[in-house]
Amino acid sequence: MIEGFNACCEEAGTKVTGGQTVFNPWPLLGGCAMATVPQSQLVRTDLAVPGNVIVLTKPLGTQITGNLALWMMNQGQWAKVVDAGLDTETCTRAVKTGDLSMMTLNKNGCKYMREFGALGATDVTGFGLLGHADNLARVQKSGASIEIDTIPVIRGCKTLSTARPNGRDYGLFEGRASETSGGLLVMLKDEETAAKFVKALRSCYGDDDPRREWGWIVGRVVETKNGDKQGASILPDHKAYIDKIVEDPNLKFIFVGGKGGVGKTTTSSAIAMQLAYTRKVLLLSTDPAHSLGDAFRTRFGGEPTPVPGVPNLDVLEINPHTYLAEELYQWGQLANQAGYNDLIDNVEKLQDWISGIPGIDEATALSSVVDLLEGGHYDIIVFDTAPTGHTLKLLQLPDILQVGLTKLESWQTSLWQYWQMVKGGNYSQTEALRKKVTSRIRDYKKGIEKVGRMLKDRMRTTFVVVCIAEYLSIKESQRLLRELHKDQVAVSHVVVNQLVLGDFTTLPIDDATIARKGEEALGQAQWSIVADALQFCRARNSIQQKYLSELCNFPEVADANLSVIQLPLLPYEVTGVPNLLNFSQMLLPDGYRKGSNPKPLVDRVSVPQELYGDSRSFMDGDRVVVTGLVKAQHYNGKPAEVIKVTDDGRVAVRVEVEPNKFKMLSLKQDNLKLADDDEQQQEDEEELQSKSPRFI
Repeated sequence: MIEGFNACCEEAGTKVTGGQTVFNPWPLLGGCAMATVPQSQLVRTDLAVPGNVIVLTKPLGTQITGNLALWMMNQGQWAKVVDAGLDTETCTRAVKTGDLSMMTLNKNGCKYMREFGALGATDVTGFGLLGHADNLARVQKSGASIEIDTIPVIRGCKTLSTARPNGRDYGLFEGRASETSGGLLVMLKDEETAAKFVKALRSCYGDDDPRREWGWIVGRVVETKNGDKQGASILPDHKAYIDKIVEDPNLKFIFVGGKGGVGKTTTSSAIAMQLAYTRKVLLLSTDPAHSLGDAFRTRFGGEPTPVPGVPNLDVLEINPHTYLAEELYQWGQLANQAGYNDLIDNVEKLQDWISGIPGIDEATALSSVVDLLEGGHYDIIVFDTAPTGHTLKLLQLPDILQVGLTKLESWQTSLWQYWQMVKGGNYSQTEALRKKVTSRIRDYKKGIEKVGRMLKDRMRTTFVVVCIAEYLSIKESQRLLRELHKDQVAVSHVVVNQLVLGDFTTLPIDDATIARKGEEALGQAQWSIVADALQFCRARNSIQQKYLSELCNFPEVADANLSVIQLPLLPYEVTGVPNLLNFSQMLLPDGYRKGSNPKPLVDRVSVPQELYGDSRSFMDGDRVVVTGLVKAQHYNGKPAEVIKVTDDGRVAVRVEVEPNKFKMLSLKQDNLKLADDDEQQQEDEEELQSKSPRFI
């Protein structure tokens, strides 16, 4: 235990200088670390003024996750956890996230709060979020106070805080819950600076690391109201909007999905229109029954088409079957080039195998769409997805394809060996075809890997779930949210459409003020019509509120801190640019861009960007070269052969250390490059020059 504590201190750049002993049923170690700090590195805590923003670097809830580990071993307490709607997987992940939070040093936060000019800071530990924020507010020389409007918590903790398995109320959302090794509460100049701070903080971690999504703007510095004491407060729940995703500079892909007929197309169109104020946007439909043309009352097709009256927004209605047909055509061409019946049969088997995979058409199309963004044509892409079932297949597809492609690699390696050794085929012709098939499989695999990485890129990709407050839609949305969480896809909002809202849903039906038409009382027949209409609206409102409450209390919503946007049933069709623009304003705070339309981005420069350019695909039998080893540099430059790519991403290779003398190594993919990369690159360039571009 002492060695572990020393290692932690070494990482932090300090040493153990004291400590304490605590007697518990389990081992517990505490220590006191000290350091000498240059005065230039000190961060003042009292320089904030109204208008500054506040960032929290870690989620809250470590006190609850620490207790959760014990509740999971206590039958009575665990029963209360299960009754609250949580399962073993969610709870185990919550405990691991809490442990990860406590083990993560605030070193990176300290580095960046100095780099971005923090105006004040504190850690969040024993006094809870509100206690530490209050202490920070009280020392501000400007006399300002702090308002907190967002409380990010570890998934599962919101439900646990109300379930109270041990009978205790931790006050998590009142800001009273203590934190162990909590994050930093940092005051920064403005939202732009805060966004840069968060981006830098997240960039310290890999794509698959949950800390990649840590760091939130949680509040603001405000003027202290007359008669109030200087301090901090937590605002009550406020109405949810999409302004955070509209303003997030890191987002590149927004998926909008849900059950058919709930307003996905309307919502995706509205989001795209708001993004078009500041970015070049592609709104793309992957639904076989395209509706974007109907929404905008114009016709779109298989190539990006500008939306009349909405600068910076193009629409593309893709037919995934067309993309798959083109892919299969390329395989057919390879078969025709083979010239031998056996090879033709085997390449055609591959063609049949590809066409039979569920969802392969959508994945092939999405792979091409990612290339559009990387080519610099667009800043962000909004997907109007197919109904829930298609979306769930798409989420599972990259993993399914990886299994199939691994088998395919093994199969095609055996095929060439068989052809050369048994059939005695023409070597040069067989080798040429082998290179083409191998290259085709590699390109195909890289494209699918891009789709998989895009879907799980929690910094660049988010999902917006759309539903209506009815039983079937709510249940299907819960299933979709559960699968998105399981597949580690980020979700930002749930949009609930077509709600019957208004004061008339709560007024008594016989209220005399309703039965008036100006100063003239309604007749009996008219009054009967009004009463029936009110009764209908009240009944619909009652049903909708029931299912809306269920939705908000789903663990997939409550514990994930999802924003639930409630939109009314409208008295007009939401089609055409003016109505869509009005609808899009309902997704944003009052006055946000009101009364203005998007203007052309005259200064925009098209800059290619490789979002997933470091994606590598190695296959069994690939000829590679070892590179970049530090401790075993004598292997660098040695030729090798790929034997197997393991589940953890490492590559088993057979390295030729001397002529006819080999050694087996397990290496990271970064330490290998294809031996024929230069030759392959030349072939790819020749192939590209022979093809006309798909999009201009």
